[in-house]
Amino acid sequence: MSMRSSAEIKAEIEDKLGFFPPFFEPALPNSQVLENLWQQTLMAYITNPLPVLFKESLSAYLSRYCSLPYCIICHSCSLYSLGVEARSVLELILAPPINKEEIDRYFSVLAAHPEQLTNLADLKAELTESLLYCSVFIATGKDDSGYYHNEMRHLLGVVNYQHLITFITYVKTCHVWVEAHREIAYQLDKRVKDNFGNLIKEVPDLDEFFHNYQQRIKGERQNFLEKSVEIAEFKEREALLQATKLDAENQELEFKVQERTAELNKSNQRLNEESLELLKALHKLEVKEKQLVMIVEKIQEGITLSDINGNFEVFNTKMSDITGYSKDEANNSNFLSVLYPSEDDQKQVIHQINEVLAKGETNDVETIITSKSGDKKSIAANTLLFHYKDRDMFLTTYQDITQRQKIEKNIQLSLAKEKELNELKASFIAMISHDLRNPMTTIFIATEILEVICSKSTETKANKYIEQIKKAIQRMVELIDDVLLISKASDRKLVCNPVSIDLTNLCSDLTKEEKFARGRDDAISFTNHSQYTNVFVDPSLLLPIFRNLLGNAIKYSPQGDTIQFEVDCQNNEAIFKIEDHGIGIPAKDLNKLFTSFHRSTNVGNIPGTGLGLSIVKNCVDLHGGQIEVESEVGVGTKFIVRIPLNYQGAVDEN
Repeated sequence: MSMRSSAEIKAEIEDKLGFFPPFFEPALPNSQVLENLWQQTLMAYITNPLPVLFKESLSAYLSRYCSLPYCIICHSCSLYSLGVEARSVLELILAPPINKEEIDRYFSVLAAHPEQLTNLADLKAELTESLLYCSVFIATGKDDSGYYHNEMRHLLGVVNYQHLITFITYVKTCHVWVEAHREIAYQLDKRVKDNFGNLIKEVPDLDEFFHNYQQRIKGERQNFLEKSVEIAEFKEREALLQATKLDAENQELEFKVQERTAELNKSNQRLNEESLELLKALHKLEVKEKQLVMIVEKIQEGITLSDINGNFEVFNTKMSDITGYSKDEANNSNFLSVLYPSEDDQKQVIHQINEVLAKGETNDVETIITSKSGDKKSIAANTLLFHYKDRDMFLTTYQDITQRQKIEKNIQLSLAKEKELNELKASFIAMISHDLRNPMTTIFIATEILEVICSKSTETKANKYIEQIKKAIQRMVELIDDVLLISKASDRKLVCNPVSIDLTNLCSDLTKEEKFARGRDDAISFTNHSQYTNVFVDPSLLLPIFRNLLGNAIKYSPQGDTIQFEVDCQNNEAIFKIEDHGIGIPAKDLNKLFTSFHRSTNVGNIPGTGLGLSIVKNCVDLHGGQIEVESEVGVGTKFIVRIPLNYQGAVDEN
């Protein structure tokens, strides 16, 4: 098909639209570009089955993201020509960006009427508005996780969803085209000539809006850049982005597997087609066997034609490449036993041959053969039975899929690992969100009660609620510290800086803090066997070790149980023992005990993030130390931490 000239394309555009929009003017010198631009407009915009009013409304709203006024003025005029009041046009293009709470409400409206979404042309006004703003949310790139894309696909169905995405893509393409050709003048567009005067006459504010359009766009972009987010929201978003990235990578791997499968299906289909063509050729061209052999030799799959006794009429070069045997070598040996040394494999092949004989159908199978060099190869074989030269013959095609299976296996392994990590990340996000909200709820409720009590009751009661607030805040601080610590460890930014400290006082003070936090003097029994007053360690790494181990011991032990905490220094190392009589750790969880986000399978509803022991392991490793664990389910758990000591400047009490 010859390429049309620009004049021919222009004539078609004028015939279809009734005028030639200035939008196409820059492409006139290049017929190929003009054809491409026109076909996109025709398929994605003009003949797109989405409702015309919906397409114009979505185009007008999204035009605010184009730095030039051409698009927004043209589509505003189009809306006016479709009967939309000028005031409604202004409200649409001035509508504020959609936030998450609003988009959830709009999606809920759509989800409540799934039967009406099959025919978008008859949508009611409320559903049309919800569909518009849901589409805006997706088009503006706010759906980082892909959740709302999937929801939209589910609600609209695959066909309508694809029409929507095609239209959004076209709108963005138009913005890029207009910004790249700033000479495009909206004043020359027929839609503007016919409607602009009446539009701004009806609502003069529109004239001011269009006049200050570029300054408004610049201001909106500047305001967007100046917005800030709170630290906690940033951390959560960062984690969600990581999870989204993993989802994208997982999806990419799944797409690769699907593409590979599709390629194989096409390959099998091609092999079947080639086999049938070969069969027809054998029947029609018996006198031209040499030509047939030449055709078979050019096929890039192994081809054999054999009788039921295994004698080969055809054994092409590709088959020799796969097996390492020539046609003569194959005919002069028991080829079945050569390719399949195992008796079980031979029986399986014979069974498949008998099935082909009995049913007279093609047979597809994946099997493993042994080549002449002794290499094992995975083969996809297709066998067809037909009558040739007064006897039954087997036409078989062979495809070496060894490398493909290796690639698929690696992809599946990578996919499994990525999915496992993604599940752990998602679990962590859910847990950390829950654990952060609980203390905040406590603070909120206690504060409200405190406000009432301070005005009506005694100072003693007020102090009680103040203490609750302090404890809740401390819990939040500990959670944030854990997240920051594990983040530094992951980024290799956590270092050990030993200083001289009084180890006994450090442990004793920490014990008192934990007792006070639990409101029990018998919560922890601290015993010091050390003879050294000062040792060189990093207290910023030592405290997270003790807090997490003591906190876990108390958390997973019965109410009223006493935790044993012992400290000793001998043989140039500090030894810390923390023992409880709690629920214990199942043996199957011990090998993942220090993995981030992992929690034992028997913790039930006891809250936790799965970060504590990972933090402990990182802090111990940075000291060059070791950690040991002894545990029995239902009996209790003992952790032993060994930290090497630097005795320079240490003072011996004796």
